[in-house]
Amino acid sequence: NLKAEATKRGVAEGKLIFTPRCSLADHISRQEHGDLLLDTFPCNAHTTASDALFAGLPLLTLRGETFSSRVAASILKAVGLDDFITDTYESYEEKAFQLAHERGRLQAIKQALRTHIKSSDLYNTTRFTKNYEECLMRIYQESQQA
Repeated sequence: NLKAEATKRGVAEGKLIFTPRCSLADHISRQEHGDLLLDTFPCNAHTTASDALFAGLPLLTLRGETFSSRVAASILKAVGLDDFITDTYESYEEKAFQLAHERGRLQAIKQALRTHIKSSDLYNTTRFTKNYEECLMRIYQESQQA
């Protein structure tokens, strides 16, 4: 049905590729071949958004009012891609169309993600762990003073 609808709307037949289930590592690695992940609404990508960005795949999202429709926007904000967050259906569609015609920009963003993503706060496990431990120690120390 998806292929038939895509063809009806002028999308070349080879543009939709369906793949069999695979390991998580293989799933993440094949995301690097995409140009742009178009997020779903009203339930945004959660782990999928994180995995895609980690693989160097930019994500475009529509931010809603509920938790499940705001997760991808939070993830994008954490990696400095605020420009990939939209707030209306119209701006989402407009931005998707614009990005589809800016392959150079998408390639530059993909390269920047590959280069900097692992050092971002969102993916720096060592820094997160250190900060988390410090918070726990502060809470413990404050509880001892009470």
